Amino acid sequence: MLFYNSLLYSVFISILLVLINLKIFNILGNKLKIDKNISNLIFSLSLIFIIFYLLNDILSLLKISPGSDAISFYFNAEQKVLYEKIPLTSGHNFFTYLIYLLKLLSFDFISINFLFGILTSVSKLIFYYCISKFFTNTLDKYLILLFIFLPSYNFWSSGISKDTLTIFLFSLFLFSFVKNNFKFFLIALLFLSFIRLHLFYIVTLTFLLTTICLFTYS
Repeated sequence: MLFYNSLLYSVFISILLVLINLKIFNILGNKLKIDKNISNLIFSLSLIFIIFYLLNDILSLLKISPGSDAISFYFNAEQKVLYEKIPLTSGHNFFTYLIYLLKLLSFDFISINFLFGILTSVSKLIFYYCISKFFTNTLDKYLILLFIFLPSYNFWSSGISKDTLTIFLFSLFLFSFVKNNFKFFLIALLFLSFIRLHLFYIVTLTFLLTTICLFTYS
């Protein structure tokens, strides 16, 4: 089933997740000392895009919109895990198991979207914080928002997808470099190995080569 038996319950859980998202977002925004107006703008527009792409997936069932792979992942999770018994490997299979686990925890399609929405909004906030550290002019900082709110960027960072997780992890990579915190780098690298193994290899190789160059020419 796409929704809970009670639509009101679906709405209640979704609103609860949005409020949790807002709470996490505000705590992080205050901790990073991001301008309140910019922080509110990022959260509000993130929520709009999350709802927009959720409606796009739902309307795809009525052949009104193209939809995305989220519907397929949601409907096929039990079939893949319980009957086809796919191995728990990196990439597509890992993501299928993740959706299956969320469904076991009684999340419906709407609530999973808003659960992923927490990663969507937080990754944008972290990305803004990291890039804005390289700019001092207020106008330049607002220009960063133009990129964050590009439809193409939001298409890949919203909804139930591996791309949403990947973009969040790369925001965490940026954060680890800005804060010079190797722990965040390792955490992001570990989860990236579950989501996209080829990117894990690329990031690891890049990090090793950079480290070698730094020690060589220092």
